[in-house]
Amino acid sequence: MPTRRAALALGLAAPALAQTAWPDRPIRIVIPFPPGGSNDTVARIIQPR
Repeated sequence: MPTRRAALALGLAAPALAQTAWPDRPIRIVIPFPPGGSNDTVARIIQPR
């Protein structure tokens, strides 16, 4: 039984090792409200992170 668990764990961990670093391009934030509102202000505050 422990051998099956180890094999399953290794099989499930393999795709995680194969993936690339995320994000590989800049993330674009779209705010569907006019500039100067509270949504725009919050987006501008969190944008540099």
